[in-house]
Amino acid sequence: MGRNKYTRCYLMESSLGQMEQMAPSQKEAIVRFKTENPTAKKVKVVAVMTAFGWHYKEAK
Repeated sequence: MGRNKYTRCYLMESSLGQMEQMAPSQKEAIVRFKTENPTAKKVKVVAVMTAFGWHYKEAK
């Protein structure tokens, strides 16, 4: 399960619940997620997978 800088795993949270999305960037992850799940509302990235596990973003 190797990762590189071109493909990262993002944990997305939306009205549909939490789901993983593979993408090269956070912005691209949101676009791909909305394309695959058109009924999703309030999509945001909650965490990103690193070599050491999930790195959760701080709530604002």
